[in-house]
Amino acid sequence: MLERRRKVGTRVVAHPNVQTVRFLLRREIEAVGKTYGYQLVHIEKASPPTEVAQAMLLRPEDKLLWTKSSFTASDQPYCCEERWINFHATPGLTKEALQKISPCEWLLGHIPINRANMSMGATMANEGFVAEALRVAPADPVLLVERLDWLDNMPISLTRRHFPRGHRFSATI
Repeated sequence: MLERRRKVGTRVVAHPNVQTVRFLLRREIEAVGKTYGYQLVHIEKASPPTEVAQAMLLRPEDKLLWTKSSFTASDQPYCCEERWINFHATPGLTKEALQKISPCEWLLGHIPINRANMSMGATMANEGFVAEALRVAPADPVLLVERLDWLDNMPISLTRRHFPRGHRFSATI
């Protein structure tokens, strides 16, 4: 993608504008004066659930990289994330890299996403990862933000981020 700017010239844009719609939790947390924390909780190559495979236009038997991460703001639960990554579209992505930075930050620096779909809704924390990571009861409501990223017609990742009750979602696009 080229960006033409009067009196400055033409340059190749490192990441198209859809990249600016990525919501970096680090920025959100640090913008309110809190300390950002990230932990990779789980990573494995696995077949996705049927609804994930369908959303990504893949076969259910295809293997994807499945990650679970938790994010804190000054050591308090802020968000937890489950992500299915098409590792065929993300060369160079390693477990070691994801132990240092979040999948979103890695993707932002390495894959020029040019299309995305996003939806939001309320759900229950349920037993397991979400309730544990957010330190809430399984019956507590949480905000779910789901995003599917693409590079042309190739699915890159499907992300489900859960935020505890009271989280306010805002963005400047």
